[in-house]
Amino acid sequence: MNESFITVFDLIETGYRGLHWSIALGVLLLSAVIYVLLLRPQTTGDKVYRYGFAIVVLIALVAFSIYQFRVLNTYLSFSNTLKSDNAEVVTGHIANLFYEDYFFYIDVEGRRLRSSKYEWPYSFGYHSDDFPLKPTFLIRAHLVDQVIVRLQVHKVHF
Repeated sequence: MNESFITVFDLIETGYRGLHWSIALGVLLLSAVIYVLLLRPQTTGDKVYRYGFAIVVLIALVAFSIYQFRVLNTYLSFSNTLKSDNAEVVTGHIANLFYEDYFFYIDVEGRRLRSSKYEWPYSFGYHSDDFPLKPTFLIRAHLVDQVIVRLQVHKVHF
């Protein structure tokens, strides 16, 4: 039965979507601190401002790194659960699709699945931009903590 469904979204194949910008921001903040600390202070007041700036940016960098570690840990947990085939599977016809606030809802066989580009951890999963769904599509959704980590659509809908 697996061959009758085509995968339109897979967390493992998509990867961690925010990895590039988070690394770039971390490198930028660290570069700013190093640059400010390597400049030779002209006056005592200048020295206070530079060290103050460096401390504030370092605190922001540490807070950002802790947040990114949590996000990366969640991503790795989701992908490991999917790889080990321990994700919950919901199969059925789509009864309803709608947007509300920052979420895209999919009603399937009495279950309401949701996805979001903006809300963590749902931002890891399927987005409505990944593949356009329509009511009555037969889908198979793999869920980890209510996040759609793999979405498959029956081949008759292609």
